Amino acid sequence: LAHTNKHSHNGYAETLFKLVGAKRGGMPATNELAQQSVRKALDGLAIRWDKVRLGNGSGLYHADQVTCEAVVDLLRSMATDPAGPVWRDSLPIGGRDGTLRGRQHSFAGKVRAKTGTLDDVSGLAGYAESGDRRYYFAFFFNGLRGGPGPVRAAQDRTLQRLLQ
Repeated sequence: LAHTNKHSHNGYAETLFKLVGAKRGGMPATNELAQQSVRKALDGLAIRWDKVRLGNGSGLYHADQVTCEAVVDLLRSMATDPAGPVWRDSLPIGGRDGTLRGRQHSFAGKVRAKTGTLDDVSGLAGYAESGDRRYYFAFFFNGLRGGPGPVRAAQDRTLQRLLQ
């Protein structure tokens, strides 16, 4: 999980998705079985499934759709779940490691978040901490032209202001 999230390893993500399907629903590990099994595995969390469409485990194409609201629900639920510390530790740390190693240096160590990037999409969702305050956030930008650079800078500026 840590390698998958920290380095955004899409092959591992797809394998974990199918593994959940196989462990909970049996073989063969199909996409459909994995979709059902992930929903069952996360059943106790406050996720509004009407705001989520699971198509695959990697998010490499537009088969997956989720709202910022649904992701924040997941993050908030995982913060108090027994598996929460493992989940949180699997996320890249801003300015320090994984896909956020080259970002967020002015507030390094205060953000743990998962990136998501396609040619026309840039997402960032996770936890930001400053003193005794913890924030849950999700920034998704769709329909980008010219790459994600300017949007990533806007995501990071927003977090920096939030943490001041």
